[in-house]
Amino acid sequence: MVHIRPEDRSFLGDVSSFNGRYNAVRVGQGIQELHHGFWRDAEIAKAEAIKADWEVPNGLVPFYGDWHDLICLHADTGRVVAIDDRRRFVAEWPSAQAFADSLCWVAEEQSAGDSGIVEDESWLDF
Repeated sequence: MVHIRPEDRSFLGDVSSFNGRYNAVRVGQGIQELHHGFWRDAEIAKAEAIKADWEVPNGLVPFYGDWHDLICLHADTGRVVAIDDRRRFVAEWPSAQAFADSLCWVAEEQSAGDSGIVEDESWLDF
């Protein structure tokens, strides 16, 4: 079992509360949309048993992703890192708080007047 600092344990316990409030994270000068949910405590705990199967580096505690691309807490340093399917570090935040502060909500882009509904094929009464 990985030793996690108390302040980081608190962050992991609260991370699922980000669901519904944030759908993107600031990375460098850009914004990366988040398409999965942040994991609950039980999911984070279960992940420990299968990390090796997914070749997740030791010391990383995944809390977001689909196992191909993950966002993890680095238990030794308290940093938050994003890793890709090849297990390369693709983004990093100096702390859990810095990661939380970089979360944001990005409105879905949709052209004005373009609902995506085809009037002739819809059950809606136009």
